[in-house]
Order: sequence, then C-alpha cells, then structure tokens
Amino acid sequence: MYCRNLVKTHRLLYSQSLSVNGAVYQISIFFTELSILLLYLRIFSVNQIFTRITIISIVVLTLTYVPLAGLAIAFLVACNDLNKLIGNPFCTGYTIPALLFSAIFNVITDIWLLLLPFPLLMKLQLQPRQKLGLAAVFAAGVG
Repeated sequence: MYCRNLVKTHRLLYSQSLSVNGAVYQISIFFTELSILLLYLRIFSVNQIFTRITIISIVVLTLTYVPLAGLAIAFLVACNDLNKLIGNPFCTGYTIPALLFSAIFNVITDIWLLLLPFPLLMKLQLQPRQKLGLAAVFAAGVG
C-alpha cells in the first residue's frame, strides 16, 4: 500500500516538475528567439521586405509561445493534486499533444531563424570567401 501511494506521489511531482519546466522553457525560448529577431531588425532594417517578415515572425512567435506558457501554468494550477491529475481530462490529455506541438514548432522556428538572414547575406558585395565566413558566423550564433 505504501509503495503504491509513493508511486502516485512521484507521478504527481514528476508531472508538476514537467509543467514548471514547460512554462520556464517556453518563456526562455520565446525571449531567446525574440532577441535574435530584434537583432535581425537592427542589423537589416534597411530592407523593408525583411523588416516585414521579421515583424510577422515576432507576431507568430508571440501568438504561439505565450499561450504555450499559459497552458503549462494552467496545467500546474489545475493539476496540483493527485486526484485531479488522474480524474481531470485536461490533466491527462495535455502533456503529449502540447509537448509534441512545442517540439515541432521549436524545430521549425530554429530552422527559420537560421535561414532568415541568408538571402540578405548573399546579396552583400563581398568576396565569396567573406560571404561564407559571415554566413558561418550567423549560423553559429543562432544554433
């Protein structure tokens, strides 16, 4: 009996720690990617099309990461008891779809942030070797 209760308690603590980590992770990823996009805006502000694309990217990031962080916080508040964790459909059905969506969205935004400045970098009037070095600096900074 004690072991069964201990396992349930560990499951509750594990799910709560995942939720806290999920909220902190979403917020930290959002601000990291936001800072990269703001840096791009500062560096490449002379190109209007790039500026519009970057602002749209900021809006998409905000409209995605803020609700994901809110969902993680809601999970933490709503599922703070073992009985709620087992009986509440929100508590049992939240984790896998939200984590899967978050992981896929993170990969897509990482690739997007990596590739976003490359068209402008290739238009610079530099020697090919210098363009390659500059592209490597941007790629290393984002990754």
